[in-house]
Amino acid sequence: MSDVVKALAKPFDQDMIKWRAQAVTKDGTKALALAYIDSRAVMNRLDEIIGPAFWQCDHRGCGDGLLAAGIGIDLGEGYIWKWDGAGETKVEGEKGAFSDSFKRAGVKWGIGRYLYDMGATWVPCKSWKGDDGKYHFSEFTADPWNYTNGQVKDVTKEWSALYKKVQAILKKIEPGQRNIAIETWHKESGITDSHKSTKMQLAAFHDNLKEMLAIQTGREYEDVHTGLETDPKP
Repeated sequence: MSDVVKALAKPFDQDMIKWRAQAVTKDGTKALALAYIDSRAVMNRLDEIIGPAFWQCDHRGCGDGLLAAGIGIDLGEGYIWKWDGAGETKVEGEKGAFSDSFKRAGVKWGIGRYLYDMGATWVPCKSWKGDDGKYHFSEFTADPWNYTNGQVKDVTKEWSALYKKVQAILKKIEPGQRNIAIETWHKESGITDSHKSTKMQLAAFHDNLKEMLAIQTGREYEDVHTGLETDPKP
C-alpha cells in the first residue's frame, strides 16, 4: 500500500497546476494566489496509478449545503475508503461542493497534498471596484510561479537541511548498498533526480537510511547539525 500512496502523491507537471485568488489587497493591485488542481487531474491520477476499474467515489449530503465525498480504492482485499467534505461554492454552488469534496478526499490519499506546502503568495493583478467600495479580483497580471520562492522559503530551507543530512549518511554507507538504496528510492518515488524530490519523499528516504545505517553499525545514528534547520539545536 505504501508504494501506491507514494505514487498517488507524486507532484504534478507544473502546467497542470492552476491558481485562484483568495483575497485582494485594499488598493486592488495584488491578489493572494493559491495553487490547486482540478477534479479531472485527480481522476486521471487515480486512473493512472490504480486503474479505472479499481477505484470509485461516493457523495453524501450532510445538510446545510455540506457534501461529503469518499474515494474508495481496491488494493486487493476490498475497498479502502477515505472521506472529506466541502460546502457549496459562491461560483458553482452545489457543483462546486461535489468537485471540492472530491478533491479533498483525494488529498487524504496524498494527491496534490504537497501543494499545501507552497502556501499562498501575493501576485500583481487586475481588479475592479464594486459598489461596496472594495476591489474584486479580475485576473493575474504576472505568473504566480515567479512569486512562490519567498513563500516556500522555509520549505526549501528544510529540504536543503534534509538533503545535507542524507548526504552525510550516504557517505557512511558501503558504496554498493548506497547505490542500491538511491536507485530503489528513485524507483519507488517515481523520480530520476534527487534534487526533484519533495520534502516528504526526501524525509522518507532519510529515515530509511538511518535505519539502514543503524543495522549496519549496530547503533542509532544521530544526524549532523546542518545549520539550516528551522528550529536549530541549542
